[in-house]
Amino acid sequence: MSEYQHYEFQAVDRPLKRKEREELRAISTRARITASGFADRYKWGDLKADPETLLACYFDLILYVTNWGSRRFAMRLPKGTVETTDLDRFALDEDFATIRQTGDNLIIDIHIDELEFDDWDDGAGWLAALSQLRADVLGGDLRVFYLIWLMAVEAGCVRSDTPEPLPGIAPATAALRTFAAFFAIDGDLFDAATQAAPGHAGSPPPDAVAAFIGTQPEAEKTALLVCLHDGDPHVGAALRRRCRQASGLPVARRRTAGALRDAAIRGQHDRKRTFIERLDRAGLGAEAP
Repeated sequence: MSEYQHYEFQAVDRPLKRKEREELRAISTRARITASGFADRYKWGDLKADPETLLACYFDLILYVTNWGSRRFAMRLPKGTVETTDLDRFALDEDFATIRQTGDNLIIDIHIDELEFDDWDDGAGWLAALSQLRADVLGGDLRVFYLIWLMAVEAGCVRSDTPEPLPGIAPATAALRTFAAFFAIDGDLFDAATQAAPGHAGSPPPDAVAAFIGTQPEAEKTALLVCLHDGDPHVGAALRRRCRQASGLPVARRRTAGALRDAAIRGQHDRKRTFIERLDRAGLGAEAP
């Protein structure tokens, strides 16, 4: 089979201007280009531009899929919306993710090579399902970085006595599950990561949000409303992030990487035992695969 590559970019914070779309058309005459995105596929040759440059100049998200197992998902965040010191706890392995500052932006680039999949995947649909993760990060939900750390745990790159950077990811969202599927994170390990006290990573309850907003000075509330009126795409995320930080949500006990691996093994054994029991009840008496 010939090589296959799928590139897809998405603009979230603002639509592409006509001049920008013309510049992109000069890169590819056959790509699907809209005011919010760019998508192209290659069976021969390659994208005639640097994907990182396109991300830095035009877009907020990029997704890349190949038929030899390379996968990439990257997001551009306005500098200051996420503090790099908040990401230090995840100790991200450069084999799986890099964080770079480019101008006024922060680029989070998540990547992996030579994954093996049983089914053909042309890359369609993934970016739409993953795009919510950027909004989550802007709102202070950093659980996607836990999953990057979990990729390193699965690969054996994290010491067994290393504590998890967050007390799990419960409750798991559709976007987090999609991320795990896209990067082929072991299902039992993912399930182990969700087995922590729910609520610590979620949004604070409405009464806590109302109480926090009620304590803010009138001048600050007015400034937020002015930003909202002026179309600031990040004002809502900034408010949610501040509410999350001030909420004092309960923090569950953190486990180690070794404990998560052990829980994943137990989950695998439990699935096999359940499978065998179902076969026995059906009178088939076959062994689990």
